[in-house]
Amino acid sequence: MRLLLGLLLVSNLLFSQAPSINILGGNDTAICGNISLNLTCRLDTTVLGTNSYSVQSIPYAPFPYTTGTLFPIPIDDKWSTVQTLPFTFCFYGQPYTQYVLSTNGIISFNLTYANNFSPWAFTALIPTNAALFPRSMIGLFHDIDPSIAGTVRYGVTGTFPYRKLVISFSDVAHFQCNTQKSTFQISIHEFTNIIEVHILKKQTCAAWNGGRACLGIQNNAGTLAAFPPGRNTSLYTLNTAEAWRFKPNTPVPPPQWFVNGVLAANGFSLSGTYSAPTTIVARYQYSCPIMLTSDTLFINELPCCNPINVLLNTN
Repeated sequence: MRLLLGLLLVSNLLFSQAPSINILGGNDTAICGNISLNLTCRLDTTVLGTNSYSVQSIPYAPFPYTTGTLFPIPIDDKWSTVQTLPFTFCFYGQPYTQYVLSTNGIISFNLTYANNFSPWAFTALIPTNAALFPRSMIGLFHDIDPSIAGTVRYGVTGTFPYRKLVISFSDVAHFQCNTQKSTFQISIHEFTNIIEVHILKKQTCAAWNGGRACLGIQNNAGTLAAFPPGRNTSLYTLNTAEAWRFKPNTPVPPPQWFVNGVLAANGFSLSGTYSAPTTIVARYQYSCPIMLTSDTLFINELPCCNPINVLLNTN
């Protein structure tokens, strides 16, 4: 019996609907003898590490400001109770599943702030670990007072693994200058760990805290930060809508190739000559959040010529 080498590609997605890795090996085929392969793999979604971020301007396209639950705010300058996320969010290299919300336009993963006074006075530029300045900060920090006017809502939209926490401040009054208003939205994204801040308007109360505002993010140690040009701690008014995306940009390890269970290569390609039976797996391990995806190619032996028994009757 002669044997053929049969190629069979089988995706092995370890998380339903999760971003996948795919071996690009052409169609399933069969040939005689050994087979030489030049394989590449493709990641449907490239997720970078969160030790550093790039900042880019994006079109203003927020979720509806009615998304989520109305946040009750009885007094000014207050941190919320601890809130739980339904997904793991990675921020400056650390995974988080809980956060707190400040009435002054920010969220934080520093849970020691919960239920405490939320400071309004600041002069430092980020990054900073100066006293009274919130660490582990995301948002548009300025002294606003939703107990006077405006609404704050929080909620989760989307489906696994691309859910988003959306926090909206709508027509929130500035402290002391109650006719001055701010409308903006913060969203943090599952799996990609992207952060977006959409601002419809941010007016200025120059008579209070010098009208200062800070749009950006910084780590819990107050040593790393990212912010748009001209939006670090300073006095500015926004009457034209704008939006900013904070995207992780730390390089991560490449995919791995395993041949019959043994690590054969790192990278997006694999070449070699193989005989049956052989199993080739392209695998990628996302580290934050932890998620494994793989694709498998099987080289199998297939029957080529089935023998036929013939009885000759010479009578």
